[in-house]
Amino acid sequence: FMGRYADKKSFAAMIEICFIFLAVSFAFIVLPINGTGKITYIVYVVLHGISQAGINSALMNMVFDYVPHEKRADSLAVCQAVAGVVGFLTTLLAGAIISAVQKSGFSVFGINVYAQQLTTLIGVIVSVFAIFYIRYIIIGKEKKENKNEQL
Repeated sequence: FMGRYADKKSFAAMIEICFIFLAVSFAFIVLPINGTGKITYIVYVVLHGISQAGINSALMNMVFDYVPHEKRADSLAVCQAVAGVVGFLTTLLAGAIISAVQKSGFSVFGINVYAQQLTTLIGVIVSVFAIFYIRYIIIGKEKKENKNEQL
C-alpha cells in the first residue's frame, strides 16, 4: 500500500504519513490510564511497526529521489553515520532523563509521570517536528519546484 502511495505522490509524502503513525503510536504510551496498559501497548506496537516499516524504506528511497546518481553511495553512508551518532547521543540523553526522573519522581497536576512516558513525550514532539519539516520544507519545496517547471 505505502509503496504504491509513494510511487503516486513521493517518498516524502509517504514518510510524512509514517511519522504521523509514529507520533500517534508514541501518544498511546504517553497517555495510558490505569488498567489500560496492555491495550495501549498493543496499539502502540502495531502503529509503531507500521511507521517503522515505512520510515526505513522511505528514508533510503528519498536518497534515490533527491541525490544525483554519482553521489548516492556517499549520501547513504553519511545518512547511516549520522543516524548512528544521533542514536548514540539520544541514548545518552534519554538515559540521563530516565535516571533523573526515577530518582526524584515527577508529577504533573498531581498525576505521577513515569520516565518512559516523559521520554516518549519527547518522541511525540520530535515526530511532530519531523511532520512539519517534511510537510512545509521538503514537500513545500517539491510543490514550488513543480509549479516553477509548469510555468
